[in-house]
Amino acid sequence: MLFFLLGCPTEDDPTDSDTDSDAACVGVDEDQDGVDACTDCDDDDAGRFPGAVELCNGIDDNCDDALAWGEDDSDGDQLADCLTCDEQGFWYPELEGQDLRDALHEATKGLSCSDYSTVTTWMFTKLDKADGEVECVYTGRTTAVGSTKPSQGDMNTEHTWPQSYGASSSPMKCDVNHLYPTDSDANNRRGSFPFGEVTSSITWNEGGSMVGNDATGGTVFEPRDVHKGNVARSMLYFWVRYEDRLETSEISTQLDQDLYTQWDVDDPADEVEIERSLAIGDYLGSANPFVLCPGLVDRI
Repeated sequence: MLFFLLGCPTEDDPTDSDTDSDAACVGVDEDQDGVDACTDCDDDDAGRFPGAVELCNGIDDNCDDALAWGEDDSDGDQLADCLTCDEQGFWYPELEGQDLRDALHEATKGLSCSDYSTVTTWMFTKLDKADGEVECVYTGRTTAVGSTKPSQGDMNTEHTWPQSYGASSSPMKCDVNHLYPTDSDANNRRGSFPFGEVTSSITWNEGGSMVGNDATGGTVFEPRDVHKGNVARSMLYFWVRYEDRLETSEISTQLDQDLYTQWDVDDPADEVEIERSLAIGDYLGSANPFVLCPGLVDRI
């Protein structure tokens, strides 16, 4: 018995990684997380162990030697990129495809709106007004705005997902996550054309936006480059949020997932778009997860 007491180490060999079969770590669970030190990647932290829920904290919580999607710090602000996404309830690192779309559909159900006039007045006079003006998202033209909306002959509300394709009633009609100020002419030119990249037969061109034919010969509306990502994220949001209310033909006509994925990469969300989305979330009850969660578009 004396030999056993003297012969067995009372603590793990300092050179031991606790991932081998060293008997000294068997039954040792310093952080009391239910995983012994032989298996645990950090026996001093009860939140880190194989199978743990991965949190948006920049730490490998589940001991798989990798951070979860969005946990990196690409902008160098010492915060995980997923932080705002997580705070808004949109961070699902374990999900992809239909499962992720279903989760986001449920997460955005808190949005509520019914009075289109009130909501669009807020959009023009509060949300998108800067230095007393609002800017057309398609042409860049600005117009002065006070406490009321501009006249319809001046600026209109653009329904990024067209009203005639399933967005004509509330809450779809007044969901500002896909509404923007537009010049009345640009608004009319877009009409209900699907978005695309014009390759020929341009019939209208202003401020970088244009109407013409795409590579298949169909008529499309191409927004200027600085708004392409916004369009992509708005369209994907509308699809995920209201898919259960849309006809299959309405989705197939308006949704080009490959194109929107590319536009999201080419024109990522900037601070203005992020702040706009958060303001909409505060006002209506849900922001746009595709704006707040970098890389989310590529996962659905």
